[in-house]
Amino acid sequence: MLRRKAQRLLAKLTAKDNIKFDGLSRASHVTDATDWRVEYPFVVLTPDTEAELAGLVRGCIELGLTTMALT
Repeated sequence: MLRRKAQRLLAKLTAKDNIKFDGLSRASHVTDATDWRVEYPFVVLTPDTEAELAGLVRGCIELGLTTMALT
């Protein structure tokens, strides 16, 4: 249910193809250069422009998401 709600909200802020819930996208963003695997992100967002970032972050906060990857 949260995934559908997130898809609807985030699709208003960026292209549908920029919202990734698949396992490969999420697994590839689990870690940074330290290779410490802490937590899988709920969603990976790949905005087309820098201007989309603030809205996407606000949208994730609105959804109660604390684990996300913006690339």
